[in-house]
Formats: sequence, structure tokens, C-alpha cells
Amino acid sequence: MKGAINFVGGWNGTRCQHAAPINQSIFVRGSRFPGDTIWLYGDDDPFYPLSHSRASFAAFPAAGGRGAFHELPPEFGGHYIWRRPDRWGPLVEDYLKRLGLSR
Repeated sequence: MKGAINFVGGWNGTRCQHAAPINQSIFVRGSRFPGDTIWLYGDDDPFYPLSHSRASFAAFPAAGGRGAFHELPPEFGGHYIWRRPDRWGPLVEDYLKRLGLSR
């Protein structure tokens, strides 16, 4: 495996009082992946506000993971950004080119 794409990832939404430590511990475990990653998060997400997602991502490189975190504006779909490939497609295409995986 050469890379990983994280679309609004997490395990528990912030309605769970333990979401922050749970999600951060998951991303610390994921930091063992040796490749480059891309993280796509939408603003106005009812499950993972950007402040929460930034903190989750911060745990990842702090533990040795490699990745780029992208904050997408609310009009890109919030939690449902995967529905708007026309908006995040260029970010993913650039990422795939860097990995030597583009068409």
C-alpha cells in the first residue's frame, strides 16, 4: 500500500464525551503506516467539528505519521464531502500524482 485517503475519519462523534481521546488514540495507532496520507474534512460537520478533527490529526504526526490535513468549506458538504468529488478531486489527484499513482 502506497497511501491512504481519510474522508472525515473518526470512530466516535463529539456527542460522545470520550470522542477526543478515542479518536486520537486510533490515529496514533494509524501513525505506524509508513506512507503519506491525505485527510479531507469538511467545515460545518455535525459529527466532527474542525476543532475536533484538527486535534485528532495533530495526534497523528506527533506520533510519527505523515500526512496533509485539508479543511474544506461548508459548501463542499460538511460530513458528506465524499458526495462532492468535483470539489475535492483536484486535491486527491495531486496526492495520487505525488505517489506515482495518477493516470
